[in-house]
Amino acid sequence: MFWKKSKPQTKPFFEFTKQAIVDEDIIGNRTGRVRYAGTYWNAISLDKVSIKEGEIVYVIGRENITLLVVREPAN
Repeated sequence: MFWKKSKPQTKPFFEFTKQAIVDEDIIGNRTGRVRYAGTYWNAISLDKVSIKEGEIVYVIGRENITLLVVREPAN
């Protein structure tokens, strides 16, 4: 029995550098939770700063099932 090889994904799963809202505090280098693209994701701050619930952050990447976020978007 032969298995088909999957084709590499040409489009990103979602677009980075979009806004997300913090749902559960992100404290230092520990994960919190954000609401992004209609669902909840684990998130960690790349700046290693604490971010409170309700603040807006910017998603700049993903590591497995954890989003990488910063307070200010990259220019």
